[in-house]
Amino acid sequence: MELPVSQPDRMTARSGREIRAMAIAVQANLVQLKVAAVKRRGLTESLQAIRVSSPGTVREFRETLIDRRVLRDYSEFELEVRLRELWGQYCVMCWLFEQVPSRGDVDFARLPTDAIGRCDTEIEIKHAAVHALLWCLRFEQRRRHDIEYAASPSFQRDQLLTAEIPATAFGKDVTDCTDEELLLGGCEFAGMLATLRWVLDRECCWGEAGTMEVGERP
Repeated sequence: MELPVSQPDRMTARSGREIRAMAIAVQANLVQLKVAAVKRRGLTESLQAIRVSSPGTVREFRETLIDRRVLRDYSEFELEVRLRELWGQYCVMCWLFEQVPSRGDVDFARLPTDAIGRCDTEIEIKHAAVHALLWCLRFEQRRRHDIEYAASPSFQRDQLLTAEIPATAFGKDVTDCTDEELLLGGCEFAGMLATLRWVLDRECCWGEAGTMEVGERP
């Protein structure tokens, strides 16, 4: 796995203020999705694990907020996929600020506007790690369901690469995950990956096509 090279003292491509503002919008979206999921199926164990509270009024990046009419029309599958994607976004936003827990009920609206985010080097390393983990999940999905891929020359090479990466989802090795766990775990990692790419690339638009895709190599 090759890591991008960066100057350790460079600041992130986006300021801490900008990242915090987007984190508030992400938090609001996650709250909407969790509330919708609870209304449909009750407070299940998996939903209890998603700890998030309302940030109040979202003043910036309002164009990224999920339209309530669109949310209402989500199927059960669409709702679960989006919930996992947003949980991944939220968790990595927590990680981006050193002074907050990485997986907890963090209210970004209460975070100081001048909160300092991590430097580029740390974020690039995190991006490489998340990309590699998502690549492994995608490999396992293809191994199980893509017969042509399993018979292709690249399969053996890719299988050797996965052996070098200890990838897990929901506390289990990816090879032990169910198909549903692979899908939902992949959604979480994809949400993380897209968020990190947005942070690192000021030219990247939030939700831009391709930001959740993995390359040919981890």
